Amino acid sequence: MKQIAQKMLWNERKNRMPAGLPAASGNDDDYTYCPLVEGGEKRFRLSSWELGLEIAEFSAGDWLPVYDDPYMIVLGENRKFTDSPYFTWHSGWNVSVAHEVWLHFRKTVPGKIQKIVERFRYSQLHLLKALRFCPDLLDLARSCLPLFWLIVEKNSDINVLKSSAFAELLRLKRRLILERLGYVGTGSAVRLLAKIAMPCFRDEDLFHLKGIMRSEAKIASLRHFQLISRVHLHAGENYPELLKYTFVHNELKRREASLSSFRSLVALYQDTCNMAREKAGYERFLNYGALYEDTDPGGVRESEKRMEDFLHTITGPGQLQRFHDELVTEMNMAEMNAGFMETLLDSHGGETFPPPPVPGSPAIRPIRSLPGLAREGREMKNCILSYGQRIYEGCFFPYRILEPERGTVGLDLTKNGPKIAEIRLKNNALPSPATIRAVKEWLDFMNQAETGKNGSGRKENKTE
Repeated sequence: MKQIAQKMLWNERKNRMPAGLPAASGNDDDYTYCPLVEGGEKRFRLSSWELGLEIAEFSAGDWLPVYDDPYMIVLGENRKFTDSPYFTWHSGWNVSVAHEVWLHFRKTVPGKIQKIVERFRYSQLHLLKALRFCPDLLDLARSCLPLFWLIVEKNSDINVLKSSAFAELLRLKRRLILERLGYVGTGSAVRLLAKIAMPCFRDEDLFHLKGIMRSEAKIASLRHFQLISRVHLHAGENYPELLKYTFVHNELKRREASLSSFRSLVALYQDTCNMAREKAGYERFLNYGALYEDTDPGGVRESEKRMEDFLHTITGPGQLQRFHDELVTEMNMAEMNAGFMETLLDSHGGETFPPPPVPGSPAIRPIRSLPGLAREGREMKNCILSYGQRIYEGCFFPYRILEPERGTVGLDLTKNGPKIAEIRLKNNALPSPATIRAVKEWLDFMNQAETGKNGSGRKENKTE
């Protein structure tokens, strides 16, 4: 049935092509023809491995060269990415092409090359060209795929790949190659590359890897791990300072560790530290478990040192979660709650927050004031009150969720447009898929309404 559906899709696209274009049946040993009909009537031609993998667009009755790499998935989607039988043309085109098209092109590429390049996603054509015009790269790709990736990313011009200078570069020791590329050229850096074990590579992995390879400190933060995965690269680039803690190290050593579980741990750590940095939180932190005697309560620097020492005693996320929950309880106690609010009011001069970045709805209502934030924290037994400073600074905004479940959502305002930072139910329980979907649909709708893309948005609810 799937093959029949693919054939029907392909035939439909052939019939929608404008008059005068070559027929889809024109595939031969030299060229693969790809019709693109979404977002404009286009047709592209990709030459075979033997003819140099050149792209041309049919325009004004002729095939005109396309020099910019459109980041095509020309060998098909690796099953590690998706179960889709299609591949996609990128660079804003976002058009799927039937399975039989890329299968035709794939037959022109040597099998040993396919096995290497299909492990990448958006840079498949780019890497194919590198291996086509510099066969010496094949040995490097087989022995150290991440280094191969870094080299090709820095040397994409075909003339460079064919040059004697590039051949000389490949003959150098790997640490010297890294130096020539502008990265840290040490034995530790080379060993790190050798430990990267990932079935598939995405563009964000390359971004993280490049950031790590420019910093000796980031390379050192990953030195104790036997294997490096996508989660390790994300952690090493964005949170290298956390890798010194046993609870983070143990989380990353788990086989089932994922980006989502690591991000949840980072959010838990940050919430805990935010609460602990308040005066009431510091007092609790310094006395926690009778680990320390509070003989010298003065000075933030001493408190920070004690907090650092305490974090080194935590061995897993569960232990950190229990301490976080104790701080939540204390922060929401009336006397500590009042002391924290008084500090914020003295700093900002009023209870009212800046206007919400997007309007609320009957089911999702903005929390507009500091007293309202405190009530939300007490009712939901969470640490939302610790975000008060960020709300006043315009970096964060909280909303109360009433349906389909009672919960709290915070929007991160530090990026390009409001983004969902976190959704939590009472006692920091995770929301259901229905609640997540409802919040995403609300935010998408309101963002469109604000920019005039979806009519005149709904009237905003005036809630606290």
